[in-house]
Amino acid sequence: LVYAGKEPSRKCVVDLNQVIGRMLPLLRSGLSCRHGIEFLPANAACMTEADTGQLEQILMNLVSNSAQAMHETHGRVTLSTGEMMIENPAELSRLQMFGNRTSGGRFVWFEVTDSGDGISEADMSRLFQPFFTTRSRTQGHGFGLSVVYGHVNRHDGLIRVSSRRGEGTTFRILLPKTDCTVSTDTDIVDRGDSNIIVPASSGRIVAVDDQQTVLDVVQRACEASGMRVSVFRTATEALEFIADTDDIDCLLLDMMMPEFDGHSMLEELYQRGIHIPVIVMSGYSQTNAEDYSMFPNVRMTMQKPFRKSQLIRAIQNIASQGPVTGTARPSVALTDEQDS
Repeated sequence: LVYAGKEPSRKCVVDLNQVIGRMLPLLRSGLSCRHGIEFLPANAACMTEADTGQLEQILMNLVSNSAQAMHETHGRVTLSTGEMMIENPAELSRLQMFGNRTSGGRFVWFEVTDSGDGISEADMSRLFQPFFTTRSRTQGHGFGLSVVYGHVNRHDGLIRVSSRRGEGTTFRILLPKTDCTVSTDTDIVDRGDSNIIVPASSGRIVAVDDQQTVLDVVQRACEASGMRVSVFRTATEALEFIADTDDIDCLLLDMMMPEFDGHSMLEELYQRGIHIPVIVMSGYSQTNAEDYSMFPNVRMTMQKPFRKSQLIRAIQNIASQGPVTGTARPSVALTDEQDS
């Protein structure tokens, strides 16, 4: 999906310093005990509009490559951030930039530097070709850097590579700088809603999502509009609550959750004869999300990211339609485990 350009982007304004800071424990855990890692953030915030998940994948791929380049010797990976200005597009070739962008501008950047073997001049021109790898097939398939290249192009960015044989390599990822402030809600973006007045409601809402940040945003938005909201990290906990509660106006349901996912919860609601109106929340493609409209209680699908005001309007619209009347059996194929 990434290589074919089919993966949807969920962009919001982020600070590269914060993104990397959150990733450090995970990056550190993926390194050998012989390898150290340090982060040297810029003094000022490095703001850009980006898909956080794709930035994290770029970081993971680059740090993983650095670790493999250092083998089992003692080495160090250094992460750093900063900003730079490229006024003359002719500088792009001089600076050995990779990417589809042909214009300069203001950029923020993060870079990954290792003390590994370095890259030969012969390999430099083929770095981002799919399937190209200098390792055996058991160690890699040559897609890591091509994924990085694809993500950077989707952000209208550039990649600068500098390397010396035996001294190490530095990958610098340049992304267009923005003057906007960071969104504190990484999965639900709320921009331009300050002048929108949303009428209050007293209904009870149930929200299910395995990401606490999403639940926090939903809870604040609903409570600010006068709604009562109950949030749950797992579908099983939410089902127990729903079974014992009568005055639920709407269920907000994330589809991709570990163990008991949204699809399974929709099926369980149908089996129990619980016909609460459902709004499906999904970070995947709209086509995939609409597959769940076969369930009679699914009234709407919403793509992440979405604005808080859009969420409230959707809830109030669904609640105003009254209870679910259609109870036709959804035409979905069940697994043996679900049948049992």
